[in-house]
Amino acid sequence: MPAGCCAALFSASVAKSPAWSTDEHQIAFESPATDGNFDLYQVAVDGGTPERLTDDPAPDRFPHYTTQDGKLLFTSRRSGDWEIWRLDVATRAAERITQGGGYFAYEGRDGDVYYAKSNERGLWRLDPASGATTLVVPDLEPIDCANWTLQGNRLWYVRRDAERDAQLAVLDLASGETRQVAALPRLLYKSGLGVDGAGRVYFASVVSSETDLLMTEIVTPSLMFDENFSTFAKLLRTSGAGEIFAGDGDYTVFAPTNDAFKKISRDDMEALIVEHGQVTLKAILSYHILPGIFTAYNLRDLASTTTITGAEVTLTNSDRLRVNGSTVKARNIQASDGILHAVDTVLAPPLSH
Repeated sequence: MPAGCCAALFSASVAKSPAWSTDEHQIAFESPATDGNFDLYQVAVDGGTPERLTDDPAPDRFPHYTTQDGKLLFTSRRSGDWEIWRLDVATRAAERITQGGGYFAYEGRDGDVYYAKSNERGLWRLDPASGATTLVVPDLEPIDCANWTLQGNRLWYVRRDAERDAQLAVLDLASGETRQVAALPRLLYKSGLGVDGAGRVYFASVVSSETDLLMTEIVTPSLMFDENFSTFAKLLRTSGAGEIFAGDGDYTVFAPTNDAFKKISRDDMEALIVEHGQVTLKAILSYHILPGIFTAYNLRDLASTTTITGAEVTLTNSDRLRVNGSTVKARNIQASDGILHAVDTVLAPPLSH
């Protein structure tokens, strides 16, 4: 993060719960700096003066950007109890989303709102169109109502064992499969979880009388865990292109979705899948892989970058991030060996490669 941005964020006495916008140009946070009441603010990642977004007498907390540009989910007691609200950043209009309580929320890829309560066990999914709610995680304790995060189709959360010790679990929303991943020693209540592009989880831990930020290495669900990339995952395995992930390095993958492969004719696909086509297939798939981790923010100002094959891909970002003209449909998807960006077309390497 640029130094100017940090200075702007922390010039207030308290600045909490930072959240990145979907285009990674803004950071929202909460602070009581103006009048002692928690309100929401926004600042550009390059620095500057924070912009105050809310000034309601009730506290407004825990901002999270939605998939809709210029919209935020946040928590407030404007109605008397803690509920989830949606804010239009441009107009400052706020709309109440939940009706039976809500303390901490994220919006999913499909526009559904996932939320937990501070006084009731569980984590719910709300369909904003119908108002219908579904219990998704029954074993999230109220003390952990902010100890979870949503990353693509995976929901990371804290579950408590019989001794009340914290355990990290991950729910795959597509398959419904839940896995217990790692112990989280001395986890601080309501402190939140963070997942980075290298597959590490960050959490706050109480050590003596102070709180430290700790990091734990985990085995994250990989590309194979996401049904949207099942064709790409299968071809990586059969061609041998996926063997690179067995090493120690981190990678960025422009992962074609299943629909991207449907754009290729049946004859062309069959020619690649047969044994004598495997060399070509491996070269094509390897052309989708970059050495190192590049978030969408890292890529936005690049004109090109080099893949593990030595060939370059071109990047444009006039309206949406594109790679060789292929649109990036989803960004910053966490994987065990780095990060994925979903693309809507299979990339074709230069003929010399």
